[in-house]
Amino acid sequence: MTTAVQIRQTAVVTAFPADHEAWAAWLEREHLDLWRPQEWDGSNWLFRGDLQNDATCAWPCSVVSCGIGITTRNGFCMTCQATYKHSELSREEFTATHVASVARRAPTRAHVCAVGTGDQDCARAASTLGLCAAHADSWKRFSRRGPSVPRDEWVRTVARALPPLPECWVCGCDTECDSPTGLCPNHRKQWHKAKESGTAPSAVENWIDRQAPWLSMADFSLSPLAPVVRREVLYALQQRDLRGVRMDPGTVRRLVRAWADATSLVHFDSEDCPVSGFNAASHWRELIGWVKAAFDRYRGVDPATITELNLTTAGVTSLLTKSGRRGRASTTVDLTPVRQPWLRRLLWEWVHAVQPNSHEFRSTLQACTLAATTLSLKPGGGQDPAALRLTDMDAVITSFGDARQLDGTLYSYGVRTALRRYFFALLDFGRGEGLLDGLSARFAANAGHTIPRVEEDEDEAAKAIPEFVIQQLDAHLESFGSNDPRFPRSGLSEGDLAWMLQTAYMIMRDTGRRPREFCGLRLDCLKFDQGEHHLIWDNFKKKRMRRLLPITRQTAEVIQAWQRHRRGLQVTPASRDCLFPASTSDRKYAHMDSGDFSRALRFWVDGLPALDSDVPGEDGRPLPFDRSRVFPYAFRSSYAQRHADAGTDIDVLMDLMDHRSPDVTMTYYKVTMDRKRSAVTTLRLHSVDREGRPAPFSSNLSYESKSVAVPFGNCIEPSNVKAGGKKCAIRFQCAGCGFYRPDPSYLPSIEDHIRALKADREMAEAMDADAFVIRNLTDQIEAFQGVIERMNTRMTELPVEIQAEVEEASRVLRKVRAGGRTLLPLTVIEQPGASA
Repeated sequence: MTTAVQIRQTAVVTAFPADHEAWAAWLEREHLDLWRPQEWDGSNWLFRGDLQNDATCAWPCSVVSCGIGITTRNGFCMTCQATYKHSELSREEFTATHVASVARRAPTRAHVCAVGTGDQDCARAASTLGLCAAHADSWKRFSRRGPSVPRDEWVRTVARALPPLPECWVCGCDTECDSPTGLCPNHRKQWHKAKESGTAPSAVENWIDRQAPWLSMADFSLSPLAPVVRREVLYALQQRDLRGVRMDPGTVRRLVRAWADATSLVHFDSEDCPVSGFNAASHWRELIGWVKAAFDRYRGVDPATITELNLTTAGVTSLLTKSGRRGRASTTVDLTPVRQPWLRRLLWEWVHAVQPNSHEFRSTLQACTLAATTLSLKPGGGQDPAALRLTDMDAVITSFGDARQLDGTLYSYGVRTALRRYFFALLDFGRGEGLLDGLSARFAANAGHTIPRVEEDEDEAAKAIPEFVIQQLDAHLESFGSNDPRFPRSGLSEGDLAWMLQTAYMIMRDTGRRPREFCGLRLDCLKFDQGEHHLIWDNFKKKRMRRLLPITRQTAEVIQAWQRHRRGLQVTPASRDCLFPASTSDRKYAHMDSGDFSRALRFWVDGLPALDSDVPGEDGRPLPFDRSRVFPYAFRSSYAQRHADAGTDIDVLMDLMDHRSPDVTMTYYKVTMDRKRSAVTTLRLHSVDREGRPAPFSSNLSYESKSVAVPFGNCIEPSNVKAGGKKCAIRFQCAGCGFYRPDPSYLPSIEDHIRALKADREMAEAMDADAFVIRNLTDQIEAFQGVIERMNTRMTELPVEIQAEVEEASRVLRKVRAGGRTLLPLTVIEQPGASA
């Protein structure tokens, strides 16, 4: 710690790169005229925290007779806390009966001397026996002579009121001065101590300018700072206050002590805070960030030369805060990866003008970084915006399409298209604001600049926790929520907290609801109708409220037991209708935060003695299961997988998951091998030839071996099958081939192929191709359309239940093909004498 402080002080003595007086005058013009008028005394550089102001971290001491300002809600001041530790009273009794010590409290004129007749009272502050110091000495001398009258009568009849003493010379100190030094007893003691240590100047007038008055825990003073630093800190505090965050006087006091020897905050490192304590690092980082941003404005720094961007001072907002308000992202971002000055300036101007949220900024920054890296590899490095061409934009779009995570995994289609969208939105902003007048018009988007869609592997889409792992978790359920030091309790006992978390876990496991959906259940979330229990829940994601979900009797009994106990708990007023109450009243939601539950689940799972997989190790014992796969949302996939394995129809499961599309439901679980075989068994019987006549396959193996040949139907031509579809003699004109064997699962692929053929025909007509080319394409289109019509006709002739079975089997096989998988794990065995 000493080293860090020495480093900071060494940096401070560096020559200031600007005129102190001009910089201080600029800051003075930027100060807010009316800033916290009930708390801030600008003439004395003094902040007295208002204990009733919610925007200040200051509350009165809980002791009724004390009430001094502290920075802890429902706590004690240091003096009362020390007394309470040695008392044998309960907290409630101590709070109501303890008489706070006046000597340890703030010097104030609130308690004046008792001498007076009503018409003329003593104007000096009381110190002893309810008397000022002068009257206390007079009473002692009078009582030694043998008092002929009681003290109360002496106060009224004998003693004479005295005029007020002058105030202490220290700015903001309203304590009386009773010595020729012009200092109150407190500051006189500090002055003598400073002289003895050799740190005080020769004249007391030079010493008092940097002294603070008596401060409670709810106050702070900027007087100990250098004149320039005072204005820098005041400016930064006011800018921070405009964000709507609370003022923490205790933290500001600690920072003032750290900056007592500084000549300016401009030289300090905002990320290296030598001050310890709650909130100190965040205050240090933010206040210095505001000062540096102001100094850049004062100097007129070109945004293109800025290599770091402070998100707080730029106005970038966070998406979520615990209080439900939009906060500010409090961090510094490195802009050096954006290597082109014109692009860096554009990004800087966009951030300060639009003030995006943190997600929009991060996505735009990522898009700019990818574009900048790509352009830097082109001739000229993209430094001259006027020299950019369409090929440069092509390269940028290609980089978005191939954007990958740190582990090399391709980003999802949604993320990659978002990068393209954010980058074009940034360019549109620059052109609209006249910031890109020098950018080449050829560096722009066209219809061909699209992001390729890569289908996600079916096994990666489903993240279900295996049932045998859930059984292991259930075996240790009694330990969930016990001894978790990080979970906010909100007055709940350890037993109540464990009961609440365990109930939430069982609801999550048994119902497959999303984290916020089971955390946000109402207290009256059960409905009993026609002999069945239903869970009443809200689909927050799709804004569909008061949904009903059938649940088992065991799950209902778990909820009912917690409901009975929950009604007897003391919770915040906002949480009175919630099954799982929020930890505090200032959280975003009235119910338990899903993030808190996720962290509690992670703490519990990581602390389990063992969690085994079904994969045996070299010694025959099961290998450990990857615990990172256990998170709340994974139980939703487990719920879907459980129903799918039990044979639940897709339309029923779709209703249970509250999906509107079966395709969405199918992403939540894996198509098991049994379901794949069942689908093949169904569809092999419904294969047809190109004329629509039935041509069923003799076995699943036969169907599987032919399904790899072409993308829009099966092929039974031996040489083409053996070559994996790469030896077609007529180049995939399948609708005119006698070996073509489509089935209903290929209908979407055939429709896609027809659209591609129509596009080719239009291109051929535009190229003025020969008539036989256009005629060939037209014949293929009509032939494939005939295949579709004949298959649809056959489908309508089937019974309704068979149609549903075929449609379900078709969806299963299409899902398998989308993942690039073969349908079944086949092993080809070469027989002796077989032809090569």
